[in-house]
Amino acid sequence: MNSEQCNKLNYFKYKINQLAAHIGAVDYAFFFDFKEPENWLGNNWLNSFKSRKSLIFSSAKLELLFCRSRSSMTKLDPDLVKSLNKDHHIWLLEKKLKQQQIKQNLLKEFSYSKQISVSFNLHNFDYLTGGISFFYEGDCHLTDIQRLELINDFITEIESLGAQIAYSRLLISPFEDYQILKPSTISIIQHLSQGCSRSKLSDIHYMSARGVDYHIEKAKLLLEAKNTSHLIHIAHRTMLIE
Repeated sequence: MNSEQCNKLNYFKYKINQLAAHIGAVDYAFFFDFKEPENWLGNNWLNSFKSRKSLIFSSAKLELLFCRSRSSMTKLDPDLVKSLNKDHHIWLLEKKLKQQQIKQNLLKEFSYSKQISVSFNLHNFDYLTGGISFFYEGDCHLTDIQRLELINDFITEIESLGAQIAYSRLLISPFEDYQILKPSTISIIQHLSQGCSRSKLSDIHYMSARGVDYHIEKAKLLLEAKNTSHLIHIAHRTMLIE
């Protein structure tokens, strides 16, 4: 990340910090994901989730919590699934499963009492959704209903910041973060969008024209693109290219 991107990241973190303070939260984690992750990840959803890296954390403490929580996961957390399928989700309302008990203990260890996740639409990014998890400390006087009301009051600002972060490409596409597409395939799509010919792509990537075509056809099949132009269009809408 260059200095300009670092400055942008610090600006967006500052703006989200302000929002978090308004709704009584002390930390947050911001991310992009698929609208229907199970369709893209299938049986690999758990391993893919545990290995993903492209998130924005408000603090090193919260990042460590995420790291320890994901490393302890042996099966998909039901709260995780619900958080991606609902506009708002309050975590750990039920603590029957061992997985949830482990997460509850981790929250207490890190001095958090509550986690609320928000999912929101990303304009012009059809396949993706924005997400942010807010974390509250134990001495927060707000009820769950009050927290949700405050979040709803600021949902327009949250969506606006999400769109700006998506356009700035400070986070990589879930296709890349979950390693669904290989870096070489993504690079070929990016150069293809810049008007590079098959011959030029072969030179850049040190592979034959047939090898270039293989990567393009594989991407078209995965993204259900009708042709190369459609592939580039979808790549824009999935944050694969600017």
